[in-house]
Amino acid sequence: MTRVFRFASYLVVLGNLAQPALARSISETVRAAGPTGTWAVNCEKPASRDNNYWSFKDIGDGKVTYWRDLGNFSDEHILLVGELAFDDTFHVTIKIPDLRSWIMETGHNGHARTTFNGLLNINDYSIKDGVFKGNGLPVPWFTRCRDTSA
Repeated sequence: MTRVFRFASYLVVLGNLAQPALARSISETVRAAGPTGTWAVNCEKPASRDNNYWSFKDIGDGKVTYWRDLGNFSDEHILLVGELAFDDTFHVTIKIPDLRSWIMETGHNGHARTTFNGLLNINDYSIKDGVFKGNGLPVPWFTRCRDTSA
C-alpha cells in the first residue's frame, strides 16, 4: 500500500510540474526558446536570397507571427504551433502556403539555424539534418541583429 501511495504521489508531483509547460502560449514559448529579435546571416548586409532576415513578432493575445525578408519580397505568417523540445530545439508549425514544420537549434555561441524544414506529415522537405536538400550545402548560422529601433 505504501508503494502505491508513493507512486501516486510521484504522479501528482510530475503532473503539477508539467502543467505550466502545457499551459504556455505560443508567445511565452517563443520567449523561452530564445529566437526573439531580428536575425540574419550577416546583419551588416541588406536582405537577399542569400542573406534573408527573419524574426518572430509578438502580436498580442499569446499569438506570434514569423516575418521574413528575402530582399525581393517579404511576408509574414501566424505561427500555429510553437514547442520547445527537451533537447532545446524549437519546433514550429506554420502555413506558408501549405502547412510546414521546421526545427530550429541554437548554437553555443548564440547563433541559430534551421535543422529541418518540410511539409507537415509528408516526407517532402527542403532542409534535413541542417543540410539543404537541393544543393547539399549546410544551412548557415544566423546571428541576432542589434535592435536599432530604440
